This record gives sequence, structure tokens and C-alpha cells, in this order.
Amino acid sequence: MILIPGLTCGSNVWDGTVAHFKDRYQCHVLTLAGFAGQPAIDGPFLEKARDGIVRYIHEQKLNHPVIIGHSLGGMMAFWVAETAPAEVGPIISVDGVPFFSALMDPTATHESTLPMAEQTRAMYAGLTADQHSVNNRQFFFHDDHRFSNVDKVASLSDKSDPKAVGQAF
Repeated sequence: MILIPGLTCGSNVWDGTVAHFKDRYQCHVLTLAGFAGQPAIDGPFLEKARDGIVRYIHEQKLNHPVIIGHSLGGMMAFWVAETAPAEVGPIISVDGVPFFSALMDPTATHESTLPMAEQTRAMYAGLTADQHSVNNRQFFFHDDHRFSNVDKVASLSDKSDPKAVGQAF
């Protein structure tokens, strides 16, 4: 199985899942470029991440792997399955959707969301590492204040490149 974390998150978000499944499944845990201390990449971030996952499936000779993604990772799982349907097995998305903007506005289109997307990208690109860290922790606490691993997850997520986060968002 391939496990893909969400926005800013590193592979450590899947530690419990890996511990649970490691005796039954071969687990491949990814961290997207620019997140959790991984080097960022230039260009169309999401397309390159998707293509990298498909290439990884081929290079590792994985036979129809289950792909599990959280949030952005869930969207990536859907996109990998759409792009290379013959290469993947079941897709499990935890809080990931194909078009995030439609959750807030069911009439949203790619074109109607571009101005807000550009504002968000520019806002993240202008953040310092400290500002990103504060913003990141507020997001995690707002998302679920009961989440017991906030510090564990945020400590790695704080190392994400704000520009990469803005591109992905």
C-alpha cells in the first residue's frame, strides 16, 4: 500500500497506520516535495507529484497497490487512479476530495477559483518560516483540537516550504 499525507504533512502522520498494517502489507509512505523538510520542486507541483507517484509504482514494481491518502493526499490518490487506472488497486481517501473549492461553493469552477488560488499562493509565498509555523499550528488546532499528535505532526510540518504549500493549496 502507498500512504500519502496531506498538506504540509510528513510521513510520520502514518506511523500508527504502518504499525497496524506492517505485518500484512508492504507499506510505502510518501512525503510530497516541499513538505516536512523535503526539498521543494519547481514547476507544476501537483502534476509533478502525481507523475512521481506513478513512476514510483513502476520503479518499485508494485502490483496494483492500495493507495490511501489524507486530504491533499486523498486528492492525489484519486488523480493517480484517474491518470493510471491500470496501475493501481483500491483508493481510500480520508477527507480528500477531487475539487476542494466545491465544498465551500457547489457552483465553483476552475476558472472562478483562480483569483482566490492566486491570492493564497502569493500569501504563502510571502510567509517566513516562523510565520508559516504559527499558521500551520493554528490550522492543526483549528482542524481538530482533540488530535493528540498535533505537536508530533506539526513539528515536521513546520519544516515545509511555504511556497510549496501555497502551490499545492
